[in-house]
Amino acid sequence: MPVYRVVSMTKAGKYVEQDFQATSEIATQFEQIGVEEDSYTLRLHGEPVFRGLVGPISDGPAVVRYETPDAYATLTEVWAKTRRPRRRRQMPAQDE
Repeated sequence: MPVYRVVSMTKAGKYVEQDFQATSEIATQFEQIGVEEDSYTLRLHGEPVFRGLVGPISDGPAVVRYETPDAYATLTEVWAKTRRPRRRRQMPAQDE
């Protein structure tokens, strides 16, 4: 069974992660408005969609993640600015 994680931000800009064992626990705070049907990640199909949260998002093999819009915007911005090392292809030796 997956763990359901909700990521939000405080007014001070710190991330707060809450883990839930079932979606019914999240539904006490957010209204369910549908289910995921279009995700490329098949294991997310059928997971609930909540008003006021972005997600579901796969976060490893056993975590389904939801983010508040402000956390999503900030985390996406940080992710986009992160430099990834460039992969260099080794060129095959040329016969002379």
